[in-house]
Amino acid sequence: MLISTTDLAKQLTNPNLIVIDTRSFKDYSHGHIPGSVNLDLFAYHWFDTTP
Repeated sequence: MLISTTDLAKQLTNPNLIVIDTRSFKDYSHGHIPGSVNLDLFAYHWFDTTP
């Protein structure tokens, strides 16, 4: 789910909030929301998912 920065700011005190940062690890390592989790979507081979 994508939300606005205003809505995110309202939720940052929610202990159940999980923020997933889908940028590259390089970009994530240059700065991110504290406590966020990096999931670099470009690191996965989406077209090669057959068993």
